[in-house]
Formats: sequence, C-alpha cells, structure tokens
Amino acid sequence: MIVNHLKNASVLTDRQGKIHSINQPEAPEEALTTSNSDILSLVNEKDQQCFLFDEEPSVTGDTCAFNTAFLTFRAPDLANTGKLIIKAGNSLWGDYTYGEFTKLFGYNYGAWIKKQGKEPAEKNSRWKLDQRFALMVYLETKTGWQFVDYFDLIGPLGAREMIMPVYLSQALIKSSQDSEKLIRIKLESGFKFWNLDYAAMDFT
Repeated sequence: MIVNHLKNASVLTDRQGKIHSINQPEAPEEALTTSNSDILSLVNEKDQQCFLFDEEPSVTGDTCAFNTAFLTFRAPDLANTGKLIIKAGNSLWGDYTYGEFTKLFGYNYGAWIKKQGKEPAEKNSRWKLDQRFALMVYLETKTGWQFVDYFDLIGPLGAREMIMPVYLSQALIKSSQDSEKLIRIKLESGFKFWNLDYAAMDFT
C-alpha cells in the first residue's frame, strides 16, 4: 500500500487493516507494574530498553503469572478517541516455552497438530487469548477495566510498531493536580511473553 500523508506524520495499520495517522504521539505520564514498580523510563523511548513482563507470581499475587503494565496518559478535553501506539515483540522465552510444550507430545505431535487443524478457529483463538500469548489491552472505565482489543503474536525475531484505536466515551477520567484529564490503559501479558520497548497515545 502507498499512503499519501503529511510530511511530519507517519502511518500504521491496525489489526483489522485500517490505516491510522500518527501526528503527535504523547508518552505516558506514568507507567507502573502490578507491584507499583516504575517502568516509565523503559517505555517512553524507542531505545530497546524494555519492560519484560517478568514480575514473579509471588510479587504480582496472580497465580496465573499474568503480568501487567498500567499506563496513564494526559487526554485533551474534547478527545473522544485515542490511538495507542506500541513498539513491542514476542520474547525468545515464549518461543522456548512453546517448543518445550510441544516436545511433551513426543511421537504423538503430528497427530495432535492434525487434531488442532480440525478444531474450530474460535476455540484456538480463545485459548491464545486466555493464556495471554497475545498482548491484551484494557481501558479503565467507571465500572472497571473494559477489554478493548489485543495485539497479536508477531514472533521473537524483532520488535514491531503497532497501533490500536481506543474509544474514550466510557473512560474513567481522573484529574491531576494541575486539573489535566488523565486516562489509564492496562496491557496484560503472560509471564515473559512480550518485550515492551515503547508506548504512546495520539489524540489527533
């Protein structure tokens, strides 16, 4: 695809193939983990300094070993949509653990693959999301965390920039000390499945 765009803008396609422009990406005001560790310095620049979603279950208190990044962004008064931009990739650890999982089938691996091929696509997709192989995205609302969408697996050989529209009509708006409006996004992954290098929001 060839996209004509403003000189100072860039473009990305979302998971559904829709094109979005990026004009004024804003770094998070705050970035915390489940244990309240500050990871802002890891995700506010594209510098290969990554949050690895590697807090131990004893720290997170999550017996499923899911890991979370909470991102707080400053939102303009009239913004009803934001574009979440991340640069991230899957970890070599995730690739390794899946390889070890498949080894458990031994000589039955081929039969298992054939069986999986006959399963409904929705069942396999649901399993991928339930295990947090995909990077899940939630918006904080007045009634709790609302699922937005997910960033799909891209493999462990390199990071990729990805974009996701986030509709803010249901967002829980908080005010900072200087009366700025703040919204919160939650990213959730399985233990060490993703490396998050960068996160930003564009409200243009």
